[in-house]
Amino acid sequence: MIKGKKVLLFCILSVVIYIVFIHNISRKPFQAQLRLKGNNKRIDIVELRRHQLQITKENDLIERDVPRYLLNYRNPCWLETIHSAGVYIDNPYLSLTENTQKEMIRLTVKWGKLLSKTNSSTKPKRLRCLPYVYVAGMPKSGTTDFYRRLNVHPDIVKGQRKEPHWWTRMRFIELKRTNHSSINIYIDLFDGAAEKIEVDKSHSKITSDSSASTLWDNDFWRSFPGNANLDEPELLNAHYIHHFTPDIKIIVLLRNPIERLFSDYLYFGKLNKSVENFHERVVDTIALYENCFKNETLRKCAYDSKLGLLSGVRLRIGLYWVYLKDWFRIFPVKNFLIIRSEDYKRCVLCVFKKVFRFLGLKKLDKVKERTLISLPPANTRKDATRNIGPIMNETYALLQKFYQPHNEELVKLLNRTAFNWSDDTLD
Repeated sequence: MIKGKKVLLFCILSVVIYIVFIHNISRKPFQAQLRLKGNNKRIDIVELRRHQLQITKENDLIERDVPRYLLNYRNPCWLETIHSAGVYIDNPYLSLTENTQKEMIRLTVKWGKLLSKTNSSTKPKRLRCLPYVYVAGMPKSGTTDFYRRLNVHPDIVKGQRKEPHWWTRMRFIELKRTNHSSINIYIDLFDGAAEKIEVDKSHSKITSDSSASTLWDNDFWRSFPGNANLDEPELLNAHYIHHFTPDIKIIVLLRNPIERLFSDYLYFGKLNKSVENFHERVVDTIALYENCFKNETLRKCAYDSKLGLLSGVRLRIGLYWVYLKDWFRIFPVKNFLIIRSEDYKRCVLCVFKKVFRFLGLKKLDKVKERTLISLPPANTRKDATRNIGPIMNETYALLQKFYQPHNEELVKLLNRTAFNWSDDTLD
């Protein structure tokens, strides 16, 4: 028995050494590929398209059985047998941040200790969880600030990353790299949260995914079985999320699309920024989309990833109603909480009282409320761009003309006039 434990400890040590040293060295080129922000994201997507990604029916997640969720847990969680301590050894998220690496090493040691205490016929189990809450969008609409304050609630526990972007991006990068993409890579990110959910006697704690790309980014829809020869997608990322977790809660922050676009331009990429350059890009991009609208359906243009890559600004993200309408076909409308970013900025606590009611969570005590309110704003404008702006009147008028009919469609869809952004009144 002692000899067996020594062998197991040696194996654990080997895994840790691999993670800390060999894994980091071998992953460096791939790590650069995973930086999916701004202009870098364009290069990665173009590179992926050259490989003509295609998900086979055998690899299609929709064909996979759903775990048997534990009924006494609020969050979708299940028990899974531990076969090896080195479960994270090939996880691409491992080398992205030091915190993720430390957490996966800690859990590797924990699983090894559990294995050392049991014999081969009775393998130990670990709790595995998927998110109960998705803060699904939109970029530059306050999602990072929202996520930080959301986690002040004692019944919400964080995963290892605020924005895994797994459903929209990472699984396709892995498909290119290995010809296989396992959802276990994604689930691994919630193992630390699962520990906290499990030890809570009431099992009422929940965890979240706050990838701001979830609602709108379907750039790889042609890789899904049945979509390849279509003009616009039938199968979307939302269908895959629904397959595994049909009862999730979805929170969406929507900002005035004009302000969102300018903020997006200033934040992402390393170009020399100016209001004049922004104007030129807006003019060119609007022309691209208006030409597309003349010849194709609006939905086809919204999901046209090649058109998105040609665009100088991410204009398509502001077509909110197109994406929400698709999600409403897949999930019940009651599962959504749609928040105007302007209302959130005006009264953070007012919004979070609605959020916690929506999630079925208890009210915060006064101490936690003060903590939530006192957190400094997150992801504010970078120093290098603080002196740029405001948007030129001519640019604003062009964008207002472009977005106005889409805002009106959003008002109809949500039955809330404040989403017209015609003035800045409270919703």
